[in-house]
Amino acid sequence: QHIIKKGVKTSSTAIKCLTTHLGMWDSIHSNLEHDIGKVKEAYKTYKNMKKNLWRSDFQDHLTGALANHNNTTRQNIISKTKRTEEQRRQGHVSKRLRDKLQKSSITRIFYT
Repeated sequence: QHIIKKGVKTSSTAIKCLTTHLGMWDSIHSNLEHDIGKVKEAYKTYKNMKKNLWRSDFQDHLTGALANHNNTTRQNIISKTKRTEEQRRQGHVSKRLRDKLQKSSITRIFYT
């Protein structure tokens, strides 16, 4: 990630990366304060949209598709996904309690 500050020399690569993030293809006529404000605003709207709309729409569409595929009800699919998520979290907690997360995995080497 490139840091762009006012009054400091900036590489052309950092300017190109900023303009790419903004979706602007003319970096000569851009204003730094305006561009940074647009980036912050874009991140805020993305974060809000991601929380509110995309996840719930995706989950609704996924449960409907799985229910049609498995010939079950949506409520069964929702309860199944909740149960698997709880099991995944419980497994992660038990690994943390047993200090399995801090240890590295064992690599087996076979030679003949």
